[in-house]
Amino acid sequence: PQVVARTEAELQRLAPDRRCRTAEDVVDLVRRLGPIDTASVRARTADEVEEQVGPWLERLRADRRLLQVRVAGHDRWAVVEDAARLRDALGVGLPPGIPEALLRPVPDSLADLVARYARTRGPFRAGDLAGWLGIGRWVAQDALTRLAGAGRLASGRLRPPEAPALGEISGAGEGRTNDTRAGDGSASDGGTGDGAR
Repeated sequence: PQVVARTEAELQRLAPDRRCRTAEDVVDLVRRLGPIDTASVRARTADEVEEQVGPWLERLRADRRLLQVRVAGHDRWAVVEDAARLRDALGVGLPPGIPEALLRPVPDSLADLVARYARTRGPFRAGDLAGWLGIGRWVAQDALTRLAGAGRLASGRLRPPEAPALGEISGAGEGRTNDTRAGDGSASDGGTGDGAR
């Protein structure tokens, strides 16, 4: 469990050496974890520059590098390159002024968002994903099943029995940092576990 917690902190950019220190770091953070809210950006910013988060976000919005959207009933920040993906997957309303080239339809945009969620977390349940994206649990489960079938996710009981049942789906490859350290490789039961919930 400590290894999983450490890896989750690194993937979520909560580890001290992974926190944002510049506006460019914020753009990278939002690209990797987004859409995320302002409080989440602050939690992932070094203490000595935390007061800069608000001005950075506003400047990045004015420069049209970030946009603010409503996802699952919450205001969140996203990179402008995710505009079409969020619109197509979640029906998110977009602010005016986004370049036409960034509004072209994105094939299987929901799978893209689900894969990003999995890459940046430890084991999780379909209900966690559904809540984050504001979609139905069965829609989330279907997307997870498709990604697992394509070998992009692992499913099963991925934490030891004594650990809290925080989840049973995890990224299997694709941009993950040291999957075996996160417990993904050896803890999966090859599909005989409870599956995602």
